[in-house]
Amino acid sequence: MLSKWFNLVMFSCVNVVAADVQAPTGMVWIPPGEFTMGSDQPNTNNSERPVHQVQISGFWLDTTEVTNRQFSAFVTASGYITTAEKPVDWDELKKQLPAGTPKPTEEALAPGSMVFS
Repeated sequence: MLSKWFNLVMFSCVNVVAADVQAPTGMVWIPPGEFTMGSDQPNTNNSERPVHQVQISGFWLDTTEVTNRQFSAFVTASGYITTAEKPVDWDELKKQLPAGTPKPTEEALAPGSMVFS
């Protein structure tokens, strides 16, 4: 079972050419491409504007959803730590923010996750 999870994590994160690699069991190749991202609607968040083109690399995708039970088994078998559980690296985070953004408190940089609705 761990090998399927290894394939999910490793092959989905590596830009490869589908013809050069045998498809992992239960996965399909999504080729590289371009899509339109964002909105010009007045009621959208500033972070969603402007509409722009985005290039993505190709990646492998499972043909079925991963259930919470399957993901739990993967975490138990591999010791995987999710992004929500990792400490926030301020030096990395500030690269994504406007210059001069003050560092938040350590409490605000605690590991966590958000749900948007």
